Amino acid sequence: MIRARSELYSISAYQQYLKKREGNIRLDFNENTNSPSPKVIRAIQKIDGESVSMYPNPELLKEKLASFLKLKKEQVLLANGSDEAILLILYSFLEKGDKIIIPNPTFPMYELYAASIGAKIKKVEYNTDLTFPTKRIEAEITPDTKIIILVSPNNPT
Repeated sequence: MIRARSELYSISAYQQYLKKREGNIRLDFNENTNSPSPKVIRAIQKIDGESVSMYPNPELLKEKLASFLKLKKEQVLLANGSDEAILLILYSFLEKGDKIIIPNPTFPMYELYAASIGAKIKKVEYNTDLTFPTKRIEAEITPDTKIIILVSPNNPT
């Protein structure tokens, strides 16, 4: 039998989505608590099937975003949401044994993906007033620190 990477066996599944959510304000997944506006619904109804049946060429969007943000096109990362962007960045730059510093609490995917790579995770708690723990993060930086997660705005704080 082919086994998955050993790092994956020590990771627990993200269970947040399994919690009972009916009747609650659902801010936990960045979901809109209202229906789409009528303008959005009308715009979706006007989309023809052919235009959504093929993958779009992302280069034009990257060029327009780069121009608008005054960046080089190579500095723009297009992803299917923040989960994928985090995954792509961490998988591109972290290797097994690399150190990553993560403020805590924060979005759980940083830790999940870093653990799946086999990185050494150093969690630094937010200050008691929930301000960013800059001094304590600086104190944790060592020569083997590869990535420091800086989150703004943070989730869940």
